[in-house]
Amino acid sequence: MFRAQFFSALEILDSGFPDYEVFKSSWAGATGQPQFSPESYLKLAVDYDGDGRKDIWNSEADVLASIANYFKAYGWQDDQTWGRKVTLPAGGEQTLTGNQADGLTPDRYCTSYKSLGIWRDLQEWQALGVRSENGNDLPTRSIPAALIIADPGDDQGYLVYRNFCSIMRYNPAFKYALSIGLLSDLLVD
Repeated sequence: MFRAQFFSALEILDSGFPDYEVFKSSWAGATGQPQFSPESYLKLAVDYDGDGRKDIWNSEADVLASIANYFKAYGWQDDQTWGRKVTLPAGGEQTLTGNQADGLTPDRYCTSYKSLGIWRDLQEWQALGVRSENGNDLPTRSIPAALIIADPGDDQGYLVYRNFCSIMRYNPAFKYALSIGLLSDLLVD
């Protein structure tokens, strides 16, 4: 993996933009505001402002368009949200969890996240007593969802959809992905 990143970094430097001083990275090689690997930069960075450079270091337009392009490349579905906060029936924290192999086959971008557990259709979650955060029924749309338990003992959790896996692909940490999803909900409202 690091060999491919090294050669990608050399290709970027050889192109003339960015110069060596701008092209700095974290210890693991992530660079620019979106923290792309060099290989991701070559494949997914976008020149959205039309100045001839894919400037993920200083151009807000290029940064945001490149992140959007990253999500699109990893299966983001515009007609779905990332997930939703839910309430669980009494004892649901113990009874509603399961192994990924015991439920629906998740989207290909989700299969590597085994710790998400079992995937069920929204209507099956509804039948098992899971409700929206405000206690209302779940949407009647038929889509696969996985349950993430919130804090143990509070009978709350999150039903996450395939878009959650796109966020996880960007950064594979549950708390990060949940934070991004919840923040995006606040920005949209």
